[in-house]
Amino acid sequence: MFRRWSACQGRNGASAISYPTWLLWTGANATTAMYTATNLNDVWLAFVSSIYALCCMVVIALTEFKRLVHRRTKNVSPHRGDRDRAWGGHLRAA
Repeated sequence: MFRRWSACQGRNGASAISYPTWLLWTGANATTAMYTATNLNDVWLAFVSSIYALCCMVVIALTEFKRLVHRRTKNVSPHRGDRDRAWGGHLRAA
């Protein structure tokens, strides 16, 4: 739980998140879901494992988003405002 929270709050581009680890967990949960649905006919476990796999994919997507924002903030010139830094000046309030 702490790792996920630190990824949300960190300012280093979510470097504490390992893609191979989260992809392994995603694959394990998806495989469990498929196995329980087809071989064991356990709908509840298949559903829960699918939700776990989905949550792992969300963590991977959020990590990629954080790293993208972090890369963009490193490439922005220092004279722009903080509001424009995260998006590289592409999105501005009207």
